[in-house]
Amino acid sequence: MDKISTHPTVQTARVVSIGSLKQMQRNGHLRFEVPGNTGEIKARATRVKYKDENNYEWLGSTEDGTGQITWICREGKTAAAINLTDASYEIYHLEGDNHILISHDAEKLKNYRCGTEARNESVEERHGHLPAPTAAEPAYAAGFESPHDWRFYQQGNALEEEKQRPGPYAPERMLEPTVACDDPIRILILYTSAAAQATPSMTQLADLCISQFNQALYNSHITSNASVELAGLELLAGFSETIDMRDDLPHFKALSTVTHLRNAVAADLVVLLTNGATGNYCGSGLSACYLGLAFTSEEANPLPEKAFAIVQANSAVNGSFTFTHEVGHTFGCHHQNDLTKLPVYAKGHIFYTGLLGLNKCLTVMTQGGEGGTRTLRFSNPFVSVQGTPTGNSEKNNARRITETYATIRNHRLGGRSLQVSISGTQTGDQCTLGSWTGYASCGVAPYIYQWSTSYDGFTYQTQTSDDLFDFTLNCPADLYDRLYIRLDVTGADNQTETAYLTVYVNSGEGTEYITVLGEGFNEKDGSSSFSTPVPFEVFPNPAREKIFVQFYQSSPGFVSITLVDGNGRNTIKVFEGRVQKGNHRVEANLRGVAKGIYYCRLQTGNQLFTKKIVLQ
Repeated sequence: MDKISTHPTVQTARVVSIGSLKQMQRNGHLRFEVPGNTGEIKARATRVKYKDENNYEWLGSTEDGTGQITWICREGKTAAAINLTDASYEIYHLEGDNHILISHDAEKLKNYRCGTEARNESVEERHGHLPAPTAAEPAYAAGFESPHDWRFYQQGNALEEEKQRPGPYAPERMLEPTVACDDPIRILILYTSAAAQATPSMTQLADLCISQFNQALYNSHITSNASVELAGLELLAGFSETIDMRDDLPHFKALSTVTHLRNAVAADLVVLLTNGATGNYCGSGLSACYLGLAFTSEEANPLPEKAFAIVQANSAVNGSFTFTHEVGHTFGCHHQNDLTKLPVYAKGHIFYTGLLGLNKCLTVMTQGGEGGTRTLRFSNPFVSVQGTPTGNSEKNNARRITETYATIRNHRLGGRSLQVSISGTQTGDQCTLGSWTGYASCGVAPYIYQWSTSYDGFTYQTQTSDDLFDFTLNCPADLYDRLYIRLDVTGADNQTETAYLTVYVNSGEGTEYITVLGEGFNEKDGSSSFSTPVPFEVFPNPAREKIFVQFYQSSPGFVSITLVDGNGRNTIKVFEGRVQKGNHRVEANLRGVAKGIYYCRLQTGNQLFTKKIVLQ
């Protein structure tokens, strides 16, 4: 605890207990409060991978699209990274129901920098481990945007065919890998003794690192074929941080132990987690210091010898997103101000949101020191946040990752037998028919397909057993604005793999963020609570002669509950009066009320919530 608390970005570290996320969320929507933060956090799931109540991954974003929540549970142990515009938290399991909640200073995180400087003079040319950039580019043909595009085409990657593909960089339009049956991109995470001493759980940190990188891919609409998995987690015994991260990167890369470990687990990329406390490491308290450093590739096909990075463990998954940033460099992505690097479009992007465009946001590959809020997104001109594109023709990390992932995944061949994927409807209007196709390859045929659907990502209903699946999107969508699809495929050798897909359903109406009864977060010393309110619920629905209205009042105040018929004319008063802070349930007798569709309205303060019910 002491080593964690003394890190320059850490504000507080306290022990808390945490309830079940499955119970805290409702229909993929989550609302909660954090001790020490006066604001309420509202988020909804963007992707959920649920195996069972002790093993799942919940990825979500705040309602404005800038905040990100990465929540994982492995063998019943919870870990999370909660990164908001003005706050950053990490949660790790300790023992029993005890967890540590670490709060970071969001303002300090905005000032720290990446050590991967322009053209890597600080590492590559300085140590001579990698070739210096060439002085001149070869001539290139008319119609190509840069010498790099011409080189890419010359190397047989069919750039022209890729450019002629229809539409934006949507997942189903991404380049497919050129070699079948490859592993996903595998990352070996090594760590120093100093990093282990300053991290509550290295295993959970590694899981968060992997999940957060994949979350950035999903947020950026980059093909899931570029997703990464953990190849292994090992202590790099005998290695200690020096005063210069730029010396440590080529040093650790050259170790025979690292080469052996990489080959043993067939890792495409290698990342070393550190806790340097002197020199240019951001543990020294200096403002001019580095959170991470990586070799970056300007080649059309990144080289295996450049697939290395260093990341300060205490900043790997907080609001700096250092792990995702440095791994992005190994894919060939650059900072927004790396004007001389190739390809010219592979840079991060700064964009502005808000009513007056005053909220400065940075994609994950931007260099620190720019102020604003770094978001867990790679630049992509075809993906917007609050209507603002997250890239342009010269700022397109999504394109670069799409071009390089097939090369990177073959740095080391591991060979996984069965691979499963889903293609089909990803957005649609409520009550329309969606269609999906399941793909299985590299296993032992014939395959058995099993489709399941869920409205919250946790509770699934079994559907059909075929490689093709049709299903009517959420009807009505004002209750569920996401449809979660899971496909389990089993080969003839009984090997099973699972694929997940989130479908966004357009209802034409705004949706509210609600939660359900259940334990939230409670600080162990009892001084404050991390409370989870009950939702605004109306049940049963459909109803016959009576209903129950359940709600949470955040502070003492006046509450009005009414029923309005489908035409908006007849109003029935259910409850009106002052209530105290807490959970409440009101019973309403509807005997003699005409059958039909009604809207139950809860008015509290300046907030109005509405639920549609059917009276039979």
